[in-house]
Parts: sequence; structure tokens; C-alpha cells
Amino acid sequence: MRVGTADILLVQRFDRVRVPTDTAPSAGEPAQYVRHRFVSALTVLDADDAPHRREGWSYLLLADALRQWSHRAEDPATWA
Repeated sequence: MRVGTADILLVQRFDRVRVPTDTAPSAGEPAQYVRHRFVSALTVLDADDAPHRREGWSYLLLADALRQWSHRAEDPATWA
């Protein structure tokens, strides 16, 4: 998309959604939002994005780290 002479990118936020309410907020009242809780794979792996440290990035390492983070990792009901 262009605004004037600049190219811009509009991105919809993925970490929060507006909470539907029966009535619209009154003037000056902040909108109500719910935040989705998330962490990045780099956080879970305790890694950084430096090019020389990427050997620690893998889906197998991530899966193992997520099992350690989750208190319900062994419960098959949570796998879906």
C-alpha cells in the first residue's frame, strides 16, 4: 500500500483482540482487549538470532524445550 510517496505495510495485531461488549465504550473510555499469551521460539530455546549461533535452532530442540516448559506436556488430551 502507498501513502503519498511511501510504501507502507499494514499488519493486523496477532497478540490481542478486542472484546465484544453489549454497549460501545463511552467517549474517553479505553477499548477492552484480551491479550494472547505467547513466547517466541528463541525465548523457549534461550537463544538469540545471531547468525553464528543458529546451530541451536531446531524443531527437535524446540519440542524438547516446550515439554520442559509445559506442566501438561505428557497429557495426550492437550496434543490436539
